[in-house]
This record gives sequence, structure tokens and C-alpha cells, in this order.
Amino acid sequence: MISIDLEEMGVTQGALEIDLSYDFYPGEPMVRYYSDGSGYPGSPPHIDLTGVHVRSWTIAGEKRQRDGHWVWEALDELALVYVEDHWDSIVDVVIDHEQD
Repeated sequence: MISIDLEEMGVTQGALEIDLSYDFYPGEPMVRYYSDGSGYPGSPPHIDLTGVHVRSWTIAGEKRQRDGHWVWEALDELALVYVEDHWDSIVDVVIDHEQD
């Protein structure tokens, strides 16, 4: 779960708690030498984002849980923009979490 400060986005006061859906690929280790003398440099771990889901919205000190109101879809879109804009720092945290 990630918390987003909405003031940081210039939208309103409050915060969103979000869940990320993603596919995690752990990477492959380096192989220095195969029997034929070749090698493989390996590959780093990576993540493909598949979804962003707002779990709760805190505004004016009140925490609101997700319900069927249309505003939650708009908040999902807002959260997706935030995640895409901050992906480089978010992906490092998620990879560290997956490798623990």
C-alpha cells in the first residue's frame, strides 16, 4: 500500500491510500562462462504495472472507504497519474519488497 498526499499534486487537501497491481519478474543471474566459452550478462528484476486501486480517501480529517460512488474511478485515474509520474522511486521500493 502507498499513501499519496493530494496537496503535493496541487489538487486538494487530503490523502489517498492505494494498492498497486503488478507482475514481478525477478531477473536472471549472470553466467560468467558456459562450456562453449560464451556467457550471459544476466538481467535485472523489473515490474510491469497492471493497475492502481484507491483503497481509501482521507479528506478534512475523515477517512472514507471505497464504495460504489463514481468519484472512486476518478480517484483511481488521479492515483495512476501520480504513480506514473513517480514510477522510478516507487519501482525501487516494490522490487526491494519483493526480494525480501
